[in-house]
Amino acid sequence: MIDESPDGAQAPLDQSRQTTIDALCEHFANDVMGIEEFERRVDLANRAATNDDLRALLRDLPGGDLPAVVTG
Repeated sequence: MIDESPDGAQAPLDQSRQTTIDALCEHFANDVMGIEEFERRVDLANRAATNDDLRALLRDLPGGDLPAVVTG
């Protein structure tokens, strides 16, 4: 479930989480990781408590410097 603010906007951490999961999906689709690693990272993304936790999930992947965190 995605947390929403009272005005219906997606919360910043949830936006970052979805961006991270989308990036993981792209890496999986491009055969950068196997199914077990993909599932592990998606699980960790869903449990991440901070943007730093989310960044860490992409850091070692090609293009790991891509923004995994949604700002402003």
